[in-house]
Amino acid sequence: MFFRIRFAKYGVIKFIGHLDIMRYFQKAVRRSGLLIEYSQGYSPHQLMVFASPLGVGITSDGEYMDISVENDAVEITEAVKAVKGDYSAEIIKSMTDEELALAGNQAAQAIAKTISGSLTEGTEIISIRYIPWREGEKHPENAMSLVNGADYLMSVKDGYLVEGIANEEEAAEKWQKFISQDSINIVKKTKNGEKEMDIKPYIFASAVNDADIKELTDEYGLLHADSYESGIKIFLRLSAGSQTNIKPEAVMEAFCAFCGIEFNGFAWQIHRAQMYSNVLEKTPL
Repeated sequence: MFFRIRFAKYGVIKFIGHLDIMRYFQKAVRRSGLLIEYSQGYSPHQLMVFASPLGVGITSDGEYMDISVENDAVEITEAVKAVKGDYSAEIIKSMTDEELALAGNQAAQAIAKTISGSLTEGTEIISIRYIPWREGEKHPENAMSLVNGADYLMSVKDGYLVEGIANEEEAAEKWQKFISQDSINIVKKTKNGEKEMDIKPYIFASAVNDADIKELTDEYGLLHADSYESGIKIFLRLSAGSQTNIKPEAVMEAFCAFCGIEFNGFAWQIHRAQMYSNVLEKTPL
């Protein structure tokens, strides 16, 4: 069975790079005893796919990974027994889509509990859901290929001053002038060099005050976001993924240039709140 897990990355774990996060979850799954499926061939690896790499130092409540779990896993066998009264490979094949969905959703909760017992502070499973799929059918698209948007919260850290932006009110005033421009041009690095790009069409939403930010995020999006005394923060909903990927740092650099100040990447804490498969319809992964 195929499952999609949403997890958080926060605290000191934010300083762990993406490759090490992958290894961390692989080891956590092995410690948990969950019967995850492995690839075939000379160098088998766990069938685990992450949606989008997260940079070092960035916290998140919107990370996603897909896992394929063997049908013989106890979490799945118990869920099938609860639905059908018994378990066998033949029973799974004979189950209707509704029965599979019911068993899959029950198994998902058991799988979350199994993996959570092997995680350390700094990572947390927020949700898990069963992705309908039968063997022999076309495999569902993985989370990595589906991403086309993401939410970010940019906050000024304690101990840093952003020249020209003294408080929330001043930040809100200057941000409104910035985002109201007809175009927002940046120099974007590509495989073929550098090119000028208007990123205004790829900023789908933004907010500065707490009430508006709360409206734009779900109940878990800012669960582990760090808060700072300055209270200066800017929420961004940006295009992401393989087609057009806009980094929040690029937007903030353009904002600082508009304000006539130098952008200091160390002054801003980035928190990824959510990722979307359809950012215009606000459909989470």
